[in-house]
This record gives sequence, structure tokens and C-alpha cells, in this order.
Amino acid sequence: MSGVSGAALVETGEGFRFHGEDIDLPPIHILAEDYEVLADIVCGSAAATPGVELLWRELQRAVILDTDCPPSGLIHLNSTVRYTDLVDPRRRTVQLVSPGLPTRQRHGLSVTSPVGAALIGLRVGDRFPWLSASEGLRMLRVDRVEPDPSEVARLKAAEAAERRRLIDELLSAR
Repeated sequence: MSGVSGAALVETGEGFRFHGEDIDLPPIHILAEDYEVLADIVCGSAAATPGVELLWRELQRAVILDTDCPPSGLIHLNSTVRYTDLVDPRRRTVQLVSPGLPTRQRHGLSVTSPVGAALIGLRVGDRFPWLSASEGLRMLRVDRVEPDPSEVARLKAAEAAERRRLIDELLSAR
């Protein structure tokens, strides 16, 4: 990424300089369950594509979250993301998926694509800059994150089961 002449974005080691302003890479948080899947994808890739290389770099700097309940606003596998490309101002909404898997939405985006690899582990409001070999400067901003609908249903069922357990416990204490 460094050494690209004429680019508006220059890597500084800890971050980037963009039009005279420092931009640090945002922290990346990956669910432990997703980390295993993503590491398997990277290790099993037949070629080191730009997206796979970016995904590997992001996994190496990620903080692994040991939870089955992702924090609100965190991009993880199967979440739906609205983001803005800040260099070529366009908004897109995609579902971030493992490569080759069907999506619930029309707009599935593989985590092994450069944009998918850039988005995984970010939170609402984060900005992620990088230099793409084919497109030059890229910078994305996360505008909204929605969990996978099946995840929402699973969490609601777990909450309902816990409420029933507490009610049963209260009633049996009489």
C-alpha cells in the first residue's frame, strides 16, 4: 500500500495521511465464532486475492470477542450493512456473507471481496481507508448495521426462555 505515487492516501505505519489529515485504522472486533470461519476461509483460499489479503491483515489485528451475542452496531458475518463510499460518494446496503453461501437479501457481499474484508469487524461511524490496486484510494464509512434476521429470532427465543425460567423459579418458591 505504501509507495503509491500520486495517491491522496499515504500509509504511515500506524494509519494513513489523507489530504494532510491523519486517519487511524479503526479497531476491529470479531466474534470468536466468526474468527474461526474467517481464518478457515483465508487458509483454504486457492489464491491470495486482494480481498483475501486484506481479510488476513484485518484478522491479524482484530480483537476477538468471546460472545455469542454481538454488540449493537458491530459488523459480523450475515449482518446487513449500509455504508458510504466516501471517495465516490455512493451508499450501498449489503449482507456480509461467507463466499459461495446464499444470502437472504439480493445484495450479498462476500467477506473475501476487498469491500467485504474492509467492513468486517467495524462499527457504525467507523471509517476505513485503503489503497486498492485496481481502484486506487478507497474509504468507506459504516452508516448502519442490522443483525441477521435468524440471529434476532434466536436472541428473542433465548430471552423468552430465560423469562419463562425466572417465572417458573418464582412460582416454585411459593
